[in-house]
Amino acid sequence: MGRLRDKWPGTQFPGDGVAPLSAPEVRDALLAVNGPHVPYRVHNAGSAEKSDLVAEWPLQSRGFEPGQQELRGGPGAGCSGCD
Repeated sequence: MGRLRDKWPGTQFPGDGVAPLSAPEVRDALLAVNGPHVPYRVHNAGSAEKSDLVAEWPLQSRGFEPGQQELRGGPGAGCSGCD
């Protein structure tokens, strides 16, 4: 049974006997979601971005400026521009 803090954000774990993918396989799968008919873009990060991959989604909802905004996830991550 999973931990309570894993249930709140919707964390799901693989079933028994499921082998994990290698890092290159995960990278290829994430890059494969790109396409002309999706509202986001996943690409390799530049040296200044301090990550391996970057996912960008243009936010045009109330409270955000039109155009690209950066959101970072993870424990303790804040949302710049969220009030």
